[in-house]
Amino acid sequence: MRENFFKPIAYFMLILILPLAEVPFSFAKASVFRSLEISSEGLWKFSKEDISFVPEQWNAGARLNLSSFTGIVSLNNKSFLWGAKVSLLNKTLPFKLEVLSGKLTFSQAISRMKNPSLSLPSALHKAPFLTPGISPSLPAFNGSDRDISFAINLSPCGSLHWFPKLESAFSLKGEGYASFFRDFSFSWMPNGSFSFTWASFLLGKKNTDSWYQDFPFFPEKNYGVMESEVNLLFQNFRFSAALGLHEHPFQTAAFWMRAYASFLTEHFTLHTATFLSDKNLICPDLSMPKPYLQFQLNPQIHFSPGTILFESGLLFNADFCKTKKRLSRYYQNYSLRFDTSLTCGRCNFSFFNGVKFSTEDEEVTYTGKLLFSAKNRKLSSKSSLSFSKENYTDTFTFSQSLSPVTKKRVSPAHLKSVSLSEKITFKKENFHSAQTDFSFTLGGSFSKIKWNLKLAAEVCFIPIDKNIRF
Repeated sequence: MRENFFKPIAYFMLILILPLAEVPFSFAKASVFRSLEISSEGLWKFSKEDISFVPEQWNAGARLNLSSFTGIVSLNNKSFLWGAKVSLLNKTLPFKLEVLSGKLTFSQAISRMKNPSLSLPSALHKAPFLTPGISPSLPAFNGSDRDISFAINLSPCGSLHWFPKLESAFSLKGEGYASFFRDFSFSWMPNGSFSFTWASFLLGKKNTDSWYQDFPFFPEKNYGVMESEVNLLFQNFRFSAALGLHEHPFQTAAFWMRAYASFLTEHFTLHTATFLSDKNLICPDLSMPKPYLQFQLNPQIHFSPGTILFESGLLFNADFCKTKKRLSRYYQNYSLRFDTSLTCGRCNFSFFNGVKFSTEDEEVTYTGKLLFSAKNRKLSSKSSLSFSKENYTDTFTFSQSLSPVTKKRVSPAHLKSVSLSEKITFKKENFHSAQTDFSFTLGGSFSKIKWNLKLAAEVCFIPIDKNIRF
């Protein structure tokens, strides 16, 4: 008990001591102190059954930025987060070194290993591009709790610029990651990159008495995962692909592959995406991707006469899945989405319409959204109206946000944004619930100190009589 009490204090003292590394490694003539950011957020939820003035979600933290050091401390209703980063850059050395510690976050290849399947993007999305590396980063103020990790980033420069960039990390939980990637270009290809990532995840499943399990239990140990990735960028063609290989507790290995191809012209764009995996793939978070085969086709048109920009696109997605229940069977999900956007000066109007059909339960889901935004010299406004229909449930949502246009001059205090959202739900043509969300954000800066305060409230109303008709 005493050890758990002193852990946060020890981490906080470590962040205060680490800036001393700034002294021997600072070669800039500018001031060591760059900025101090202070942030606080709170969310209150109210309903007829529960009226409490204690925030359900909250966080408060500070971020210190020095010329070669960054430290962050954050406390929220679920966890205590901390992190520190020291950047060592000496003009006499042909590389840049970054050392990170704390409750770090990882993305890029690590995210693909945990969830390799395709997501459903907008029909007006840009050409997909897989980002290499593991991207170790300091935690955010409102981040979730995670294990303590240590990471090193090594970026060659100068005479060693042709060496690959290296990123590695390990956690006190017993997991480790390593990645190297290299950019290249030729006269016939403006840009390209290649990367290789290796990770060791601690996996294991306890035995249960449940009749319906995705897979049997297996003892906990480290399992290796590898990913190789390539990006090729030409003037009118882009190709990006990643191949993953997972060590498997019940077979030698399981694989997955994700690939994107884009054809680009002045007024027409065609994006394609494919995902293929082993049907028994087990991801590091003990999940099994539902689709083992996915395909997306997305044609788009673009016109910009004068100050007007018109964009329209159609996205078709097909998922071939296998149920994870005791009696396995195959089914398909088909979805079609249409997006249109019209921009004229500082005003934008856009909408999308989508439909999804699943052969598993033979249900059809409809979604739609209208969005209007405008901006002048002093104010930026965004309004949206959305509708969805799924499983005899109709949902209408209206939202409005306002934010003053940021000025270059320093202001000790000002209003950053205000937003209001109203969500009304019907079930089988009967009124079911209403939810109102409201938030506003204040901020400011003086000297090199910045502060941010966000307050939000959620009010939910569920009537006693569920047969109210409109």
